[in-house]
Amino acid sequence: MAQEVPRNTYLASLVLLQKHGISVDSVIDVGAAEGILCLTRQHYGLFPNTKQVFLDCMEENEVLYRRFVERIDADYAVAAISDHDGEIDIHVDPNAYNTHVDGAQGEQEGYVTRRVPCRMLDSLREERNWQGPLYVHLDLQGNELKAMQGATETLKVTNVVVAELQLFSADTTFAAFTSYMESQGFTLFDVTDPGHYMTSPILYQVYATYIPRRLDFRGSLEWAEGDTLARALDSLKARREKNIGLINAALDDMPVRI
Repeated sequence: MAQEVPRNTYLASLVLLQKHGISVDSVIDVGAAEGILCLTRQHYGLFPNTKQVFLDCMEENEVLYRRFVERIDADYAVAAISDHDGEIDIHVDPNAYNTHVDGAQGEQEGYVTRRVPCRMLDSLREERNWQGPLYVHLDLQGNELKAMQGATETLKVTNVVVAELQLFSADTTFAAFTSYMESQGFTLFDVTDPGHYMTSPILYQVYATYIPRRLDFRGSLEWAEGDTLARALDSLKARREKNIGLINAALDDMPVRI
């Protein structure tokens, strides 16, 4: 790995999965925007020598995808990814940042409606022959669940799913998405990158990482070993003794009820 990554990020989740032998042959970036995930993976040495696929509904990003294709093993499609093939309305952010499928978020002032091609990940992957095992990365501003409902066959050859998810006020919530992934044979591996409102420290968004249950290695790991375990147990013992002392001191100052 090129350099250390902060533990509380989805990048650290990927580092752990790579360290424990989870393999990936193709990375499908759904909602790829400018394509920065590809460069980020290269920078940190995450799943090197893999095919990179860019999927996004914004035609403005196509020029960047073409440049990637000229230089690395990559493919792209300009389309919204959802639960059907056809067309769909998207609401385009004037700054081209928070663009989202119609209905995925509440109405927002200043957005322009645009009709774009819509594809299921299953049919698109079959056409392009993207080979697994896959890492599917989702940043769809609320349409993540419908994207996975159109990817039931794709999930069978997927080893890693990372999704940016809201806790509330979106068509896809963390709870609903996790429930669906469990129904498809996946388990939650990590929750990172907590996002809080700027107006109040309320948690509204996280990144969640999922792996197939059949690949879950965590049950075979020890919580701590050797000297680390001994220090941890000593710390727990000391904390208990400290708590007991604080509680007894506080109770001594309280009058006994009669």
